[in-house]
Amino acid sequence: MKVRVQVWRWAALSGFAFATLLSAATFWREFDSIMAPDPAEPEYGVALLSGPLAFAPSSYSKKAALKRCYEVLQARYSYATAEDQTHKLVDNCLQTAAAIGDVMPSMSFARFVGSYAAMIEGNTELSNTLLGEAFALGPNEGWLAGSRFWFIESYRAQISAENRALEDDDIALLASAYNGRNMLANRYVTNEAFRSRAVNVIETLPQEEQKRFLYRVRKFANAQSGQ
Repeated sequence: MKVRVQVWRWAALSGFAFATLLSAATFWREFDSIMAPDPAEPEYGVALLSGPLAFAPSSYSKKAALKRCYEVLQARYSYATAEDQTHKLVDNCLQTAAAIGDVMPSMSFARFVGSYAAMIEGNTELSNTLLGEAFALGPNEGWLAGSRFWFIESYRAQISAENRALEDDDIALLASAYNGRNMLANRYVTNEAFRSRAVNVIETLPQEEQKRFLYRVRKFANAQSGQ
């Protein structure tokens, strides 16, 4: 009987020790996400050349890993000196985004980062599929609307008609916030092709929001003309 009790105690202690170690490992992965340097730091470019980025269970850690991928890809020519290195960065970001999407299917940012990586790789079909999913999962995420807007404007010729149509919702969303209005007004002043599309959306908004947008347009236009 004593032997059985002792075996049970050792099993319980072993299980407790394993759980403690697992908990500690999870804690340090989360802690690393919080204390990590800026996403644009060179070490992340180096890390992505080696493989997909690791992430902890929290949504904060997942978002941080995706942000690092996204910012490294935006500055990819600072890290990749050859085409094969660019491919590694893109592929490892795709894998990171896919892994996060698998464990957190509702995270629209994962679809967006995957879409951006696929577009750089030249896989427009996958890029448009993921972008459509990003819109579906986060239609009202203002912080992501700015990135989607920039992406669609930058790769407009490769963006599907369905996703281009969805951009109108992001334009309306951006027009309701100060930073978003600045982004739209700057694009309006510097890109003639955007103006008619912007007007079609802005005209559907409340009068006050229309006035705020026009005010920002005048500001940017005056600044560009040196007035």
